[in-house]
Amino acid sequence: MCRWMAWHGQPVLIEELLFRTQHGIVDQSLHSRLGAEMTNGDGVGIGWYWSPWYLTPERRIVETPTLGTQRATSAERAVPFVIVTPAGRPPPDGWPLAVFGHGYGGEMLSSALLIAGGLARHGIATVAISVVGHGGGPESQLLVSQSDGRSHVIRVPGRGVDLDGDGRIESTEGLSPLPNGPLAALGLRDGLRQQVVDLMALVRAVGSGLDVDGDGVPDTGKAPITYAGHSLGGIYGTLFLAVEPRVRVGALVVPGGPISEVARLSPVFRPRVKEALGRRAPPLLNLGGDFREDLPLRGDGPVVAPVAGALAIQEYLARVEWLGRRGDPVAYARHLRRAPLPGLDPAHVLVEYALGDRVVPNPTTAALVRAGALGDRTVVVRTDRVVRPANYPHANPGRGYTVVEAGGRRVGVINLSGAIGLDVARSPFHEADSILERIECDFAIVDFHAEVTSEKVAMGWHLDGRVAAVLGTHTHVPTADARVLPQGTAFISDVGMTGSRTSVLGVKPELILERLITQMPVKFETATEDVWVMGAVVDVNDAGLADSIEQVMVPAPTS
Repeated sequence: MCRWMAWHGQPVLIEELLFRTQHGIVDQSLHSRLGAEMTNGDGVGIGWYWSPWYLTPERRIVETPTLGTQRATSAERAVPFVIVTPAGRPPPDGWPLAVFGHGYGGEMLSSALLIAGGLARHGIATVAISVVGHGGGPESQLLVSQSDGRSHVIRVPGRGVDLDGDGRIESTEGLSPLPNGPLAALGLRDGLRQQVVDLMALVRAVGSGLDVDGDGVPDTGKAPITYAGHSLGGIYGTLFLAVEPRVRVGALVVPGGPISEVARLSPVFRPRVKEALGRRAPPLLNLGGDFREDLPLRGDGPVVAPVAGALAIQEYLARVEWLGRRGDPVAYARHLRRAPLPGLDPAHVLVEYALGDRVVPNPTTAALVRAGALGDRTVVVRTDRVVRPANYPHANPGRGYTVVEAGGRRVGVINLSGAIGLDVARSPFHEADSILERIECDFAIVDFHAEVTSEKVAMGWHLDGRVAAVLGTHTHVPTADARVLPQGTAFISDVGMTGSRTSVLGVKPELILERLITQMPVKFETATEDVWVMGAVVDVNDAGLADSIEQVMVPAPTS
């Protein structure tokens, strides 16, 4: 049983809502009116713990001698966390617990809940905190929408701050110093070190025993604690696994370093490096408002004649990398296995990276793997061959089009998402024009995944005479408008689906009916009876345009 709870009214302690009201979370869990027997459902909890705080208001950790008796100055701050536990009664030592570290721009709730269900099915609880500077500001609120249409708001403070005083808190504001300030070159260094301190305090808070559902039985305690971090979570997760004695097993997904190199090599973050170079006095931009640093990658030949200004840029980048060493995952990677810190066992670590990653580029992951001697426990995910909507954000895995050989001809396959009712980064019409200017193929076919029929029809007219076919998808139901447009482009609003016709868009009808009639959540299951194959056959001529289009709707073979 997963529940969201909210309170609207005078301030009360959260334990009053969760544990002491007539219909609190425990009462609902144990005495569900829809349940046939008493159950102890899984729990979602939001709480706070205290962690030492070393960051100054300018986002710097002041250095103190490590061999002296003076300790670094700190104060304690409350850090919110979310925890999700599996269904059922926990084992005697509590649920095994996975600490999840989210990526840049994320926050604890949406990020942790993405993986918590899968871990819960394997009997593992998930706990997460937002990264420093993430999750909104101190007055951030969580909107809880119920199946009956009612909604509630609960205050869940974020960790962002208004550093620049403009009255707004951006998605990552407070993780690093102001980009135009005197400490800008420190970058993420001290914000990530503070994040590691907060994770260590989290382990001590929940690892000592936490009763999430209030039934008197600790849900966490002596069971193993592991770590899983994605992107930025893999970066600061490397530091965390190197120094936290209780967590010696972890998965680092697309980590990399040094962080300054991630920014330089990533097309997503490289504009920020350009902005930093432009703020230098004098500016270090050496390429007409842009920059070229002429730094070869590992394995490339030396650059013997760098362009004017490249050496000054290289010196600046080297200084930034040196400044960031205290928070550099590459510097900590050797302490995972090769040289554990005193009193720590070697960590059991799995590294995963995506080939062609545009956010954390592969060379930076390779640097971390080499530093930690982790090559024998590193796996690669191939997303470069996955075709996804071209007008999604550039950093998303996969690519927007591909070219395949078929019958001795080069066929371009372009995938686009409609903009009406769907989330996209760019107009599908402009994106189609851009791709057609650079794709090298004999003819192209466009898969237009859109919600609204009018947008699909408009795309057909927009590309008429420029592609062989525009085939609409997404709505599952085949349309009766297949035709060849005047300039030679085959078009259909929706080719339909391959799946059961004894279904509601592929789902068992009784489940959809239950969902619509009761307005209660229902787990969808795929219908398997009366499966049909639906699509379209397009005859393409030597000019790369269509002579005909024929709908396909046939029963699938039963054997």
